[in-house]
Amino acid sequence: MYQEDPLDRFSRTVLAWMTFAERTMEIEAWYLWRTLAIESWHLWRMSSIKLKYAVRRLWVELYYQLISPALLFIGLKRTPSWAELEEEVKRFEAETGLPFPRTAAHIEGLKREQANS
Repeated sequence: MYQEDPLDRFSRTVLAWMTFAERTMEIEAWYLWRTLAIESWHLWRMSSIKLKYAVRRLWVELYYQLISPALLFIGLKRTPSWAELEEEVKRFEAETGLPFPRTAAHIEGLKREQANS
């Protein structure tokens, strides 16, 4: 009958545990690498979205605060009349089916334009 050497059995047990530990560390390292890759891509995507939003917001501010008034001042862009604004409001109301509130300045401007024409 075969008798197992205690040192041999201990060595095989240690080897099995070392293999198990190595495979577990390999899986954990792969999981960590994959998680970091996903998180870094997510951070990159969120940063690009925030940057796009900031650039668009900056352009809107720049256009309406600087460019549009300059174009109006030098005559390359004309100011829409109150009647044209009213046409746009009516078109919007027809598209949505909802009433659009008019400001006091809008109503007063329409009355002035109708009185002058």
